[in-house]
Amino acid sequence: MADRLIVKNLIVYAHHGVGDCEKKLGQRYEIDLSCKTSFEECVKQDDYQKTVCYAELANLAADITSNKVFNLIETLGEEICSQILSQFPAIEEITVQVRKPSAPIAHVISHAAIELTRYRAQ
Repeated sequence: MADRLIVKNLIVYAHHGVGDCEKKLGQRYEIDLSCKTSFEECVKQDDYQKTVCYAELANLAADITSNKVFNLIETLGEEICSQILSQFPAIEEITVQVRKPSAPIAHVISHAAIELTRYRAQ
């Protein structure tokens, strides 16, 4: 199975970080989701009920990002992976990238980011 459902550049305002200023003021986070699944059944019948809804994936990632507070974006990414695998049984593998465009460092960068890939236990 080589099918992937992808959500690119979900933008959420949230309050993650180690510093008090990051937690108080918040900032923008950008999230990509890439889910390994199978489209075999849904494309045979053109049936929405037999696929994973990308809107539901985006809603879940946005909800976790905006309603929980983590020191590390690594922990945020792990929570998104864990919840997606828990709530979407058709997803066999999830890759999550979390980007922090306003990372508080003393250099000009487009963003700091983490990327995690997790697999459903066999």
